[in-house]
Amino acid sequence: MKSFAEHTVRLAAAALAVALAVPSLSAWAAPPPWAPAHGWRKQNDPYYQGYTGKKWTKDYGVAMGSCNMEAVGAVLGGVVGGAVGSRVGRGEDRVIATVLGTVIGAVIGARIGRGMEEADRACIGHTLEIAGNNASVKWA
Repeated sequence: MKSFAEHTVRLAAAALAVALAVPSLSAWAAPPPWAPAHGWRKQNDPYYQGYTGKKWTKDYGVAMGSCNMEAVGAVLGGVVGGAVGSRVGRGEDRVIATVLGTVIGAVIGARIGRGMEEADRACIGHTLEIAGNNASVKWA
């Protein structure tokens, strides 16, 4: 039978081995910047914005803390107007109806965007930055 001293020495040696091994595990978590990385890393794309990994060619000022609602309204109005115009037009007139719907929708959308209150602008800006895909956001 082992003595108490032998048991204590073995337990202390095992604890020391674990204590020395644990700090080295954190070094294995991520490769150093000069090592080849397998897969995409944030340092590979300095212009990365957002959790989706998409680049936004025009963010309407949201990334800078302001939201240009006139531009957002114009884009949204243009998209809706173009969709309505393409549904209304028939045959060869469909292209003309789509273009007219896009232009009219952009003008109306810009006016609506210009007239929105400051609280709505802030809520829409936060929604664009924070909300996930297909997430509904309500504000009062």
